[in-house]
Amino acid sequence: MLAFCVSFLVAFLLMRFIKQNVVLADSSKTDLVNVDYAPKAGGLGVILGVCVVFVSDLAQGNLGYFLFYMLGGAVVFLSGFVRDMGFSLPSKICWVLKALGVCLAIVGLDIWLKSLGLGFEIPYTWGVVFSILVIVGFCNAMSVIDRFNGLSGGFALCVCLSMISVAISVDMFSVVNISAILGSAVLGFLALNFPNGKVLLGSG
Repeated sequence: MLAFCVSFLVAFLLMRFIKQNVVLADSSKTDLVNVDYAPKAGGLGVILGVCVVFVSDLAQGNLGYFLFYMLGGAVVFLSGFVRDMGFSLPSKICWVLKALGVCLAIVGLDIWLKSLGLGFEIPYTWGVVFSILVIVGFCNAMSVIDRFNGLSGGFALCVCLSMISVAISVDMFSVVNISAILGSAVLGFLALNFPNGKVLLGSG
């Protein structure tokens, strides 16, 4: 609930007070979406919603496993958010930063794609590299579909719900917690993104 409220509040404030700022606004229009100076920094609300829960739970001695997830996620977020702020960041540097953030998260959490279900296990190094490529590609794909109101947030929410379902079945409750917190924060953004696109997710 806390993640939802923070995410919604930040997105709402962006919509109300930064809507006319050309640095943070996407003024382009297409026949597919109805966007009129919609702030494109909704990702800020999502990550702040997750951060508030992380800090409050960490202060109570919980979610220690959450640290690398947040550190890696912050690097990935900032690599895109810099562009949302109107600053120029070469695509190559952006990709490298995303790869470093993802690498920090998966190595720190000791999670990577170990098998494709083909009867053999992927070696550690190749598994880490493959995981980085898949996740960085996924991040860029989310940025692309952000132009369609509700699609990026709805898809992210579906992913979180799927992760919760699978994680419960295999007793991975740390993944349940992370997915539930992220899903709640995404829902806060989605409340203002769909159907009218009052705020966009942005590259962050």
